[in-house]
Amino acid sequence: MYSPNIGTLNSFFRAQNATSDFNAGNQTFGYGALVKNGRYTTTTNGVLFASDEVSLLPLGPSSVATVYNLKGMTFNQGLMYSLLPDIRMFDFRPGASLGYSRFELTNTENAPPRNALQQGFLGNTRINKYVNDAFVIDALLDADIELGIFSIGGRIGYSFDVSNKKWKTADERLDASPATSFTGWYNYVKLGVQL
Repeated sequence: MYSPNIGTLNSFFRAQNATSDFNAGNQTFGYGALVKNGRYTTTTNGVLFASDEVSLLPLGPSSVATVYNLKGMTFNQGLMYSLLPDIRMFDFRPGASLGYSRFELTNTENAPPRNALQQGFLGNTRINKYVNDAFVIDALLDADIELGIFSIGGRIGYSFDVSNKKWKTADERLDASPATSFTGWYNYVKLGVQL
Protein backbone atom coordinates (compact mmCIF):
# COMPACT_ATOMS: atom_id res chain seq x y z
CA MET A 1 0.00 0.00 0.00
CA TYR A 2 1.34 3.41 -0.97
CA SER A 3 0.30 6.67 0.69
CA PRO A 4 1.00 9.48 -1.78
CA ASN A 5 0.09 12.95 -0.55
CA ILE A 6 -3.14 13.68 -2.45
CA GLY A 7 -4.94 15.62 0.30
CA THR A 8 -4.65 18.91 -1.61
CA LEU A 9 -6.04 17.24 -4.75
CA ASN A 10 -9.01 15.87 -2.78
CA SER A 11 -9.66 19.27 -1.17
CA PHE A 12 -9.58 20.89 -4.62
CA PHE A 13 -12.20 18.40 -5.88
CA ARG A 14 -14.36 18.68 -2.73
CA ALA A 15 -14.53 22.46 -3.29
CA GLN A 16 -15.97 21.67 -6.76
CA ASN A 17 -18.77 19.38 -5.40
CA ALA A 18 -16.97 16.03 -5.64
CA THR A 19 -19.06 13.13 -4.36
CA SER A 20 -16.06 11.25 -2.89
CA ASP A 21 -12.27 11.33 -2.49
CA PHE A 22 -9.52 9.67 -4.50
CA ASN A 23 -7.85 6.78 -2.67
CA ALA A 24 -4.75 6.41 -4.85
CA GLY A 25 -2.26 3.86 -3.64
CA ASN A 26 -4.64 1.76 -1.53
CA GLN A 27 -4.70 -1.03 -4.11
CA THR A 28 -1.44 -1.72 -5.86
CA PHE A 29 -0.07 -4.42 -8.12
CA GLY A 30 3.61 -4.81 -8.74
CA TYR A 31 6.68 -6.82 -9.58
CA GLY A 32 10.20 -6.82 -8.31
CA ALA A 33 13.59 -8.43 -8.70
CA LEU A 34 16.43 -8.74 -6.20
CA VAL A 35 19.99 -9.63 -7.19
CA LYS A 36 22.38 -10.54 -4.36
CA ASN A 37 26.14 -10.07 -4.47
CA GLY A 38 27.76 -10.69 -1.08
CA ARG A 39 26.22 -8.31 1.47
CA TYR A 40 24.75 -6.05 -1.25
CA THR A 41 21.43 -6.53 -2.99
CA THR A 42 20.15 -4.52 -5.94
CA THR A 43 16.41 -4.05 -6.16
CA THR A 44 14.19 -3.19 -9.13
CA ASN A 45 10.48 -2.58 -8.58
CA GLY A 46 7.47 -1.48 -10.57
CA VAL A 47 4.07 -0.78 -9.04
CA LEU A 48 0.74 0.14 -10.65
CA PHE A 49 -1.92 1.92 -8.58
CA ALA A 50 -5.47 0.72 -9.25
CA SER A 51 -7.49 3.42 -11.00
CA ASP A 52 -10.00 5.38 -8.96
CA GLU A 53 -12.94 7.56 -10.01
CA VAL A 54 -14.47 10.69 -8.52
CA SER A 55 -17.63 12.39 -9.80
CA LEU A 56 -18.47 16.07 -9.63
CA LEU A 57 -22.15 16.87 -9.14
CA PRO A 58 -23.94 18.41 -12.14
CA LEU A 59 -23.92 22.22 -12.30
CA GLY A 60 -27.57 22.44 -13.26
CA PRO A 61 -30.63 20.41 -14.26
CA SER A 62 -29.55 20.15 -17.90
CA SER A 63 -25.96 19.05 -17.23
CA VAL A 64 -24.52 15.68 -16.28
CA ALA A 65 -22.00 14.70 -13.64
CA THR A 66 -18.33 15.00 -14.64
CA VAL A 67 -16.24 11.90 -13.90
CA TYR A 68 -12.47 12.03 -13.34
CA ASN A 69 -10.26 8.94 -13.33
CA LEU A 70 -6.95 8.84 -11.43
CA LYS A 71 -4.33 6.17 -11.97
CA GLY A 72 -0.64 5.98 -11.25
CA MET A 73 2.60 4.04 -11.26
CA THR A 74 6.04 4.06 -9.74
CA PHE A 75 9.30 2.44 -10.85
CA ASN A 76 12.56 2.45 -8.92
CA GLN A 77 15.99 0.88 -8.63
CA GLY A 78 18.06 0.74 -5.49
CA LEU A 79 20.75 -0.81 -3.38
CA MET A 80 20.39 -2.56 -0.02
CA TYR A 81 22.89 -3.86 2.52
CA SER A 82 22.40 -7.15 4.42
CA LEU A 83 22.68 -6.83 8.20
CA LEU A 84 22.47 -10.63 8.69
CA PRO A 85 24.66 -12.21 5.98
CA ASP A 86 25.49 -15.33 8.02
CA ILE A 87 21.89 -16.37 8.69
CA ARG A 88 20.62 -18.51 5.80
CA MET A 89 16.84 -18.35 6.26
CA PHE A 90 16.41 -14.70 7.27
CA ASP A 91 17.65 -11.44 5.85
CA PHE A 92 17.20 -7.86 7.01
CA ARG A 93 18.31 -5.06 4.65
CA PRO A 94 18.18 -1.26 4.88
CA GLY A 95 18.65 0.58 1.61
CA ALA A 96 17.84 3.45 -0.72
CA SER A 97 16.48 3.78 -4.25
CA LEU A 98 15.87 6.32 -7.00
CA GLY A 99 12.74 6.26 -9.08
CA TYR A 100 10.15 7.79 -11.35
CA SER A 101 6.48 8.06 -10.36
CA ARG A 102 3.48 9.33 -12.29
CA PHE A 103 -0.17 10.19 -11.76
CA GLU A 104 -2.54 10.53 -14.70
CA LEU A 105 -5.91 12.28 -14.28
CA THR A 106 -8.41 12.07 -17.16
CA ASN A 107 -11.98 13.03 -17.84
CA THR A 108 -14.10 12.42 -20.92
CA GLU A 109 -16.59 14.98 -22.19
CA ASN A 110 -19.40 14.40 -24.68
CA ALA A 111 -19.81 16.91 -27.47
CA PRO A 112 -22.74 19.33 -27.28
CA PRO A 113 -25.46 18.83 -29.91
CA ARG A 114 -24.50 22.06 -31.75
CA ASN A 115 -21.31 24.02 -32.43
CA ALA A 116 -19.07 21.18 -31.29
CA LEU A 117 -16.01 22.28 -33.25
CA GLN A 118 -16.23 25.83 -31.87
CA GLN A 119 -16.15 24.34 -28.37
CA GLY A 120 -13.04 22.24 -29.01
CA PHE A 121 -14.61 18.92 -30.13
CA LEU A 122 -13.31 17.35 -33.32
CA GLY A 123 -15.58 14.30 -32.86
CA ASN A 124 -18.21 13.10 -30.40
CA THR A 125 -15.97 13.09 -27.31
CA ARG A 126 -13.00 14.93 -25.90
CA ILE A 127 -10.56 13.41 -23.42
CA ASN A 128 -8.72 15.80 -21.13
CA LYS A 129 -5.50 14.34 -19.72
CA TYR A 130 -3.40 15.83 -16.92
CA VAL A 131 -0.08 14.40 -15.69
CA ASN A 132 1.85 14.77 -12.46
CA ASP A 133 5.22 13.05 -12.73
CA ALA A 134 7.94 12.94 -10.13
CA PHE A 135 11.46 11.87 -9.41
CA VAL A 136 11.59 10.18 -6.01
CA ILE A 137 14.26 9.12 -3.55
CA ASP A 138 13.28 6.28 -1.21
CA ALA A 139 14.64 5.12 2.12
CA LEU A 140 13.57 1.50 2.63
CA LEU A 141 13.82 -1.51 4.90
CA ASP A 142 13.40 -5.10 3.65
CA ALA A 143 12.91 -8.33 5.59
CA ASP A 144 12.77 -11.80 3.97
CA ILE A 145 12.35 -15.37 5.13
CA GLU A 146 13.74 -17.93 2.69
CA LEU A 147 12.06 -21.36 2.53
CA GLY A 148 14.00 -23.40 -0.02
CA ILE A 149 13.42 -21.79 -3.41
CA PHE A 150 10.54 -19.66 -2.09
CA SER A 151 10.68 -16.50 -0.04
CA ILE A 152 8.17 -14.36 1.80
CA GLY A 153 8.89 -10.91 3.12
CA GLY A 154 7.90 -7.34 3.44
CA ARG A 155 9.10 -3.85 2.70
CA ILE A 156 8.47 -0.53 4.39
CA GLY A 157 9.75 2.71 2.97
CA TYR A 158 9.37 6.43 2.68
CA SER A 159 9.40 8.29 -0.66
CA PHE A 160 10.69 11.84 -1.02
CA ASP A 161 9.23 13.60 -4.07
CA VAL A 162 11.97 16.00 -5.23
CA SER A 163 10.15 17.43 -8.26
CA ASN A 164 7.53 20.06 -9.08
CA LYS A 165 4.21 19.15 -7.42
CA LYS A 166 1.98 20.93 -9.96
CA TRP A 167 0.05 19.15 -12.73
CA LYS A 168 0.69 19.65 -16.43
CA THR A 169 -1.18 19.11 -19.67
CA ALA A 170 0.73 18.48 -22.87
CA ASP A 171 4.07 19.90 -21.64
CA GLU A 172 2.66 22.99 -19.99
CA ARG A 173 2.79 23.28 -16.18
CA LEU A 174 -0.54 24.38 -14.65
CA ASP A 175 0.35 26.85 -11.88
CA ALA A 176 -3.24 27.04 -10.59
CA SER A 177 -3.49 23.26 -10.20
CA PRO A 178 -3.42 21.62 -6.75
CA ALA A 179 -0.02 20.45 -5.49
CA THR A 180 0.12 16.66 -5.52
CA SER A 181 3.11 14.78 -4.16
CA PHE A 182 4.45 11.24 -4.05
CA THR A 183 6.06 11.98 -0.68
CA GLY A 184 4.80 9.47 1.87
CA TRP A 185 5.03 6.05 3.49
CA TYR A 186 4.51 2.74 1.74
CA ASN A 187 4.54 -0.91 2.72
CA TYR A 188 3.84 -4.20 1.04
CA VAL A 189 4.18 -7.96 1.30
CA LYS A 190 6.50 -9.81 -1.06
CA LEU A 191 6.19 -13.38 -2.31
CA GLY A 192 9.08 -14.70 -4.37
CA VAL A 193 10.83 -17.53 -6.11
CA GLN A 194 14.64 -17.72 -6.02
CA LEU A 195 16.27 -18.56 -9.32
